[in-house]
Amino acid sequence: MKSTTRTARTPAPAATPSFAQIISLGIEMAEERMERLISISIDDDEWDYSGDNVVCSIRLALDGLRRLRDMSFADYIEFVCRWSGITGVIELCCLTFKHPETRFGRLLTDLHHLLDQTSSMVEHLDEANRAQAK
Repeated sequence: MKSTTRTARTPAPAATPSFAQIISLGIEMAEERMERLISISIDDDEWDYSGDNVVCSIRLALDGLRRLRDMSFADYIEFVCRWSGITGVIELCCLTFKHPETRFGRLLTDLHHLLDQTSSMVEHLDEANRAQAK
C-alpha cells in the first residue's frame, strides 16, 4: 500500500492594502453608519428628542468625513489630525447620549470603534512602511 503524505501549502502572503485603500474603506464604512444613525433618529416614532444635539453633531462629523473623501494626504500625520477631529466628535456623542442600550446607542458605539480601528490600521501601515524603508 502506498503511503500518501500531504504537504501543507503555505499560503502566499496577503498583499498589504495601500494607505489610500484603508482611508477609502474607513470613510465608506463610517459614512454608512453615520447615515444610518441619522435615519434612525428620523424614522423612530419613539425618538427621545434629548438626543437631537447628538444627531446634529453626527451631521457635522458626516460633513467633515465627506470632505476627507476628496482630499489626498501626504502622510499619516496629516490624515490622523483630520480623522481625530471626527473621532472626537463621535466620542463626545457616545459620552452624552443618554440611552446607550438602544439600537442607536449601540450603533453609535460601533461607529466610534470603527473610527478608532481605522486610525490604528493607518498607523500600523505607516510603521510598516517606515520599517521597510530602513
